[in-house]
Amino acid sequence: FFASQFHHQAMRYDYFLTQRERLPHLRVTALSHQSRIAEVLEFTERPIIGTQFHPEYTVGVINQRMFEWLLGSACRKRQAETSTTEIKSASKAT
Repeated sequence: FFASQFHHQAMRYDYFLTQRERLPHLRVTALSHQSRIAEVLEFTERPIIGTQFHPEYTVGVINQRMFEWLLGSACRKRQAETSTTEIKSASKAT
């Protein structure tokens, strides 16, 4: 994807890789600058996404994908919670 080439602060991807043990619940899902700068960080256990770029300045596919990701993550989390609640209720009933 296209991102701004004018960052003055950013997290380098190589730094992220050296810190993986300290950041076990994060993954980098988008890079820029020849794969040197982490543009998007995603929490693996929560429906949270952080961006280095400004998604409000982009149009089309990027915004659509981010919105789809957010809705999909929320739906999967809700489905997992509902399934867990149903299993607990069923085990209490027996």
